[in-house]
Amino acid sequence: MKKTILFLLVIIFHSCSPVVNMDEYFLLENDEILTIRKFDKNLSIPAIPLVGIIEAGSDNFEIIKKAVAEIEVWNRITASPSKAKMVISGIDFDLFVYEDHVIFKDKNNRELLGKSSILQKLTTLDYGTNNHELEEFYGRGYLVYDKTIFCSFVPVYKEYEYKKEYWKIWDKEFRLLGEGNFIIKEKVPLKETSCGEVRVRYEVIDRANWRNYYQGNEPLDSIFHRIEISGPKKYPKLPLQLLE
Repeated sequence: MKKTILFLLVIIFHSCSPVVNMDEYFLLENDEILTIRKFDKNLSIPAIPLVGIIEAGSDNFEIIKKAVAEIEVWNRITASPSKAKMVISGIDFDLFVYEDHVIFKDKNNRELLGKSSILQKLTTLDYGTNNHELEEFYGRGYLVYDKTIFCSFVPVYKEYEYKKEYWKIWDKEFRLLGEGNFIIKEKVPLKETSCGEVRVRYEVIDRANWRNYYQGNEPLDSIFHRIEISGPKKYPKLPLQLLE
């Protein structure tokens, strides 16, 4: 009798919510990174500030893989519930994490809903600090915020930033481009102002000790230059003419 009831419940469930083979949608490759953003329903995903970068092979990466692998039933949905806690993004997908379920959206905007017993762990991941979304790259490293003074009729302070010490840099396709240290230099673009000299600090890659993983056709000097001048989207760097 119990088996008959269970069988009927399964039939009813499947008739109401089509079950999807998730292998057709979601491939969490071991060689990519994942980005984490605290969800803000008022912002589109690219505008939500980056808070974490999860590297393949890390404990957090394995937690995410386990949570996804444990979800046995994925159901197609037509609308996303509100109040997601966070969104985890890979190269081809976004995973919206809620209290007791997740919603998966692929690059074709197909949406699936699933549940897992360890989803709560996803909202409390320790993804560290010093994770940055740069204009052209993702990066992990120490960013220094500074300011310099420009003079016209009144002194005007200009805020800017530069990378310092050890960094890892990924492109927007989640591929590791390189890692190593930045050297800090100083330039005096304006010497005679009513406030005195205008001094700015800026970073250059320590090319002699940089570990390069880039495999494309762009010249390395060009890649290095783009990395050096790329700053956080929310904190624009100084005008390039000051560093020329």
